[in-house]
Amino acid sequence: MILDHESIGIDTREKDREKAPIKGDNRIENLERVVNKTILIVDDEPDIISSCSEAFKSENKSEDYKVNYKVISTSNADEALEKFRKGGIDLILSDYNMPDKNGLELLQEVREISNKENKPYTGFVLMTGHSSNEIAVGTIRGKGDNYLSKPFKIKELIEQVKNTLQRVEEERKKEEEICKLREMATLDAGTGLLNRGQYKLSLQKAIEHAEENNGYVGIIAVDLQNFKPVNDMMGHHVGDKMIKQTADFLNGTSKADRNETAYSFLKRSARSGEVVWLRTGGDEYLGIFMGGKDKGDALKGYAKRLYEEANKFATEQNKNIGENIDFALNIGVDYGKDNFHKLAMHAEDVVYLQKALSKARNGSKEKESEVLSKLEFPAGLNNPSDLPLDSLFYNPENVMQYKLARELNLGR
Repeated sequence: MILDHESIGIDTREKDREKAPIKGDNRIENLERVVNKTILIVDDEPDIISSCSEAFKSENKSEDYKVNYKVISTSNADEALEKFRKGGIDLILSDYNMPDKNGLELLQEVREISNKENKPYTGFVLMTGHSSNEIAVGTIRGKGDNYLSKPFKIKELIEQVKNTLQRVEEERKKEEEICKLREMATLDAGTGLLNRGQYKLSLQKAIEHAEENNGYVGIIAVDLQNFKPVNDMMGHHVGDKMIKQTADFLNGTSKADRNETAYSFLKRSARSGEVVWLRTGGDEYLGIFMGGKDKGDALKGYAKRLYEEANKFATEQNKNIGENIDFALNIGVDYGKDNFHKLAMHAEDVVYLQKALSKARNGSKEKESEVLSKLEFPAGLNNPSDLPLDSLFYNPENVMQYKLARELNLGR
């Protein structure tokens, strides 16, 4: 037998002595905090799975430690990976020799999935009947926690699992602390969006997604029109609140998980149709759209919805402001399958043009004529297109207007 079942019949007096924790034993005190742990047993021998499962069931009835084990099992490594991907696994107890792949290969894939999909640390104990330095070294190099040489006693198995679960708890606490520090470094404190420093990394993830899925990258630039008067007339506390409310509004238009922080996006794979928003300046935001195989249709649909909802949002904000400020959101969009680093500049060009046209619309007739003349647009034309949606997208034919609008807005 692989497992030494004689260990189950421990002398009662010895069992009673084990139940009394030694005062000051920190290991015992730490383990008492470990509760409701799920163990995945991977072995192609039904007897091993049965014996291990029974051992953990017996341990659940014990008063030694406050640990409640939930055991799930499978006979092959590929199915084990499927169960692991679903989450909720605290420790994997795996055989080394299996038909589809060995235990070290399973360990390697588990660690790769953990890194790619941002899963919490999972303990891994390898069971093997081969006493070789190669397996021991492989377990260490593969970042496994330990291995058990068959045959082993039930008591040895339980002790090894408890020690590993304690390490899992410690590693997860470290991960939480590191995550908090990284969030502080990557998020904008005023909005919770990614900060400007994360633009290159976010764009790179979008590019990789486009290349892997024959898709495209969309960039959406957003600028708050007449935001300075809000600060000047109503105070910076009102301006700060508006900045945060705008960020919440933009996030609310995307497909992002409401329970997911912006930082979490950086640690997982991008998904088609989602948008990650960054705050790139005082009143400036940038959205990166993950385009699929739809040739831009999904982005156009999102831009239309964003445009419509932005108008409603601005109207509501103007009601709250109660001043004749005419707050609004200027939106510019561009997308493509190459020249990715030019997309943001193109989207900003559209925003600059919208700001210039807004000055023309909201000024006197003389001011309107002056601005439109500088932009080389005919008098009375307030948009480079009759359709508001089309005016959001970069148009190469308007290059001269974009250039002049930039100079106009920058006071040149």
